[in-house]
Amino acid sequence: MNAWGNPRLTQDIDFSLLTGFGEERAYVEKLFALLEPRIPNAMEFALISRVLLAKTKSGIPVYIGFAGLPYEEEFIERAETYNVGEGNFLRVVAPDDLVLLKAFANRLQDWADLDELITRQAKRLNWVKIRERLEMLCTAVEVDDPLIKLDALLAERKRKGR
Repeated sequence: MNAWGNPRLTQDIDFSLLTGFGEERAYVEKLFALLEPRIPNAMEFALISRVLLAKTKSGIPVYIGFAGLPYEEEFIERAETYNVGEGNFLRVVAPDDLVLLKAFANRLQDWADLDELITRQAKRLNWVKIRERLEMLCTAVEVDDPLIKLDALLAERKRKGR
């Protein structure tokens, strides 16, 4: 499910859980009461990497990132409620933040998703804030490729009149 772009079928569940720092073990224990580990030493991996790799009882892979940094808290605070049908709702990352996360992840599929996301959410996106936040993240990890690619994507869209 993709709330803001083009829906596409994926074979996993991917979300962030605001855990803060220090209580991750308790979260992992509770989650493993509901989910099965996907790798050996999944508890240790989760505590070191802040990523829980699990699967549902029916075998669907689950990826849970433990959030706790200020910018992650801000993403969660800005999240919006999305109706997934039949009276079910999820909190999903806001469109501006999704652009930022996908550009920063800098994977091939993310750039394809971004093009569609920008098309569908163009009127809602705040490019000044998106670029400012992306520049801050890129500076923190000393990379500039996501900024260059985002600028190129936007220039190409403008050239095509989109």
